[in-house]
Order: sequence, then C-alpha cells, then structure tokens
Amino acid sequence: RCRPEETPATHPHIAAVRRACSALDRAEEPLSLAELADAAGMSRHHFARMFKAVTGLTPMAWQRERRRARLGAVLHEADSVTTAIHAAGYGSSSRVYEHGAALLGDT
Repeated sequence: RCRPEETPATHPHIAAVRRACSALDRAEEPLSLAELADAAGMSRHHFARMFKAVTGLTPMAWQRERRRARLGAVLHEADSVTTAIHAAGYGSSSRVYEHGAALLGDT
C-alpha cells in the first residue's frame, strides 16, 4: 500500500534488518535464519527476501563478511594466527585455510 509519509529509512522492514545486522555483528556463534526471522516476527522466507533486498546479501553472507572483516582486523594485533582465527569467531583454522586467499582479499 502507498504510504507517502513513511520514508524508506523509517520503514519497519529497514528497522528489522538493522536489528538483525546488529545481532549478527554481536553474535559469537553464527545465527540461523530461523532465529533471525523469529526475532523479526516474520517467516524465514519473507525475512530472507527482505534482508537481501535491503542489504544485497543473504544473512549467511553478511555473517561471513563480518567474520572475515574481524579476522583482518585481529590479525594485526594477535600474538598468533591461531589466536586471531578464534578471536574472529572461526571454530577451527581449517575453515580459514579452506578459503584462505579469498578471505584475506588475495586473488
């Protein structure tokens, strides 16, 4: 329905996506689509479509990118690569080495 007084930034879906992004950024463990959708009060499929329409990424891709960014930031400060891997939220070093070059921005 047409709601000219409602700007895109105040649309309820935008607020739900912002809350989900904040939750994903703070989460120690990956959050499932079901958990995010329940928190937003939506079905999984509707939430996934809405999230991607707003951010351009799926919730899983968002989590992956944020974790990769944390790894890049922590690598410079950590005592060892293993410490950085765990501080960034990876469960094991094999997940990082599996995608190593791509995770660190190398081609």
